Amino acid sequence: MATQAECVTVLQTDFERLKQYLVTLPADAWTTPSACALWEVRDVVAHLTTVINGYTYRITRALQGNTSPPEGAPDPSLFKTHSQEERRQWVMATAQRPIANRGRFGNDLPSVFGQAWEQFHHLLVTLNAQDWHKPCYHAMGIIPVHSLAHAGLFELAIHG
Repeated sequence: MATQAECVTVLQTDFERLKQYLVTLPADAWTTPSACALWEVRDVVAHLTTVINGYTYRITRALQGNTSPPEGAPDPSLFKTHSQEERRQWVMATAQRPIANRGRFGNDLPSVFGQAWEQFHHLLVTLNAQDWHKPCYHAMGIIPVHSLAHAGLFELAIHG
């Protein structure tokens, strides 16, 4: 993405497109298998909701100068020092989270999804150029805030 404004605009456009699609899904479509192993369509939406809530939280912490792992998040060294089996177990646990979260989100996943992404968008449009480059926690290491904005866009592209 060439500029911050372009990234935010593309994110909003893609989010709106997916949100409109989700509100038109018939009830039985929510429980059909998705392209993601282990997940039904509703699990993918729960994943997108959980991920963007996490990105919003991490960016908010970064704006306060906090780059430490949030409670329950892995230390970035997990991917450098742990065995392949430990990393595999972490990935499998991560894949199970959306299934657990969908029950917590209730029956109105499109609304919960929409609120989470609107909050993320609102946060992004308030960022100035310095904020865009502040260091931010990610499970793979400390990255600039804008990398989480781009990661949100990747999530929409992959799962949308």
